[in-house]
Amino acid sequence: MKNFKLTYFKGRGRAELIRWIFQQSNVVYEDCRIERDEWAKLKPETPFQQLPILEIDGHVFSQSLAIARFLAKQFGLVGETLEDEAQADMLVNCCEDLVNGMGAAHFEKDAEKKAEMISKFEEKMKSQLSLLESLLKLNRGGDAWFIGDQVTWADLAVAIYTGDWIEPIGVEPEWSLYPKLSAHRKRVLALPRIADWLKRRPLTPM
Repeated sequence: MKNFKLTYFKGRGRAELIRWIFQQSNVVYEDCRIERDEWAKLKPETPFQQLPILEIDGHVFSQSLAIARFLAKQFGLVGETLEDEAQADMLVNCCEDLVNGMGAAHFEKDAEKKAEMISKFEEKMKSQLSLLESLLKLNRGGDAWFIGDQVTWADLAVAIYTGDWIEPIGVEPEWSLYPKLSAHRKRVLALPRIADWLKRRPLTPM
């Protein structure tokens, strides 16, 4: 049995998708959360001097999406065909585009610039959510998952990035405009292992 150790700061951030993949796959792992002052000592020992990192029996991996994709493949969360896998990657990358816009707005210190960036982010978010709504409808009329009949890591990613990742800047989607996507998000959050994780995960800022 492989030993997995995930290291990140005391927050959800870019490690949360990885945690959800572990939870949905019912795989035991060590969820190591470090303080900021511990990071200075650990940083030189990481591949790209950033977190999260995943250690597997002595091997150390970096880059959150690379880690998530690797685990999704290991645990059967990429669909059944190469085309399914490519579609899952496409959806996750769409979410990543949204995250990058949020991050810049969240950390901006100048109030005027921040307001402008949030406004631009909202417009981008509306566009992305509309596209996701349309893509979801292509599979079973939007009443199941994004790909085939089974949950993939793309479903988990969309649920996280339309919740946790937009929460810090106080932007709430107008879900009535995206009824299929809204219902999909509720289905993901109701998955037994995900629902259990949401109840017991540490209460932290994003």
